[in-house]
Parts: sequence; C-alpha cells; structure tokens
Amino acid sequence: MPPIETILAVALAGFALSATPGPSMLYVLSRSMGQSRYAGLASALGLSLGGVLLAVATALGLAAIFERYEWIVVTLRYAGSAYLIWLGAGMILNASKSSKVILKVHAVENLSFSSIVWQGVWVELLNPKTVLFFA
Repeated sequence: MPPIETILAVALAGFALSATPGPSMLYVLSRSMGQSRYAGLASALGLSLGGVLLAVATALGLAAIFERYEWIVVTLRYAGSAYLIWLGAGMILNASKSSKVILKVHAVENLSFSSIVWQGVWVELLNPKTVLFFA
C-alpha cells in the first residue's frame, strides 16, 4: 500500500483538477442547461465511463507510451480541442437553422441517452488535463 502522503497528494490533485473548470464541466453544464437534468446526468455518466477507461489504460501502461512518444500528447490535445469545437459548432449550427428574424424560443433538440453518454466518454478521453493526470 502506498504511503499516506502519496494517497493524500493524489487525492488533493484529483480534487483540484475536478474543481477547476474545464471541458468536462462545461460539457455537463451545456447539456444540463440546453436539454435537461436527465441529459446532464447522462453526460456525467459518460465522463465517468471515460475516466474508468483512462484508469484502465493507465494501469496497462499508458504513461510509458506517452513518455516514449510525446507527440501523442500533443495530438491528443489538438484532437480534444477539435472535438469540443465540433460539438459547439454543431449546437450553434442547429440553433441557427431554426432561428428566424423574429426571435422565438424553441425547444432544444433532445439527443438520445446513449449518444449523450458516448459524447461524454469522448470528451473525457480527449481531455488532456484528465489524461495527463492519469498518465
């Protein structure tokens, strides 16, 4: 078992990373505000599954791969940024398609539970802050 100092350091670092705003927090917030509390919970579930996948990948040697091939971290950073931009642009384009000259309030298109969960998984897997923490 690791020393208590190591456990406390990891727990404190994990708390600090969770408390700071980032792509994951913004994703849950946008889904909750744009669709519903149910969608926010689905996105949080997807983020959790992505975190579990990162933990498993780390246990299988992800850090060693990142240490040997540094370009993967840079690629991951750009892929994560591109994915979040793609999600945001899609939301903006869908909103602008239904907008008229006269401003009206329209219901947000509800996505299925599974698509929200998968989006959450990808947001977490492509989040450089989370990947670097695990690695």
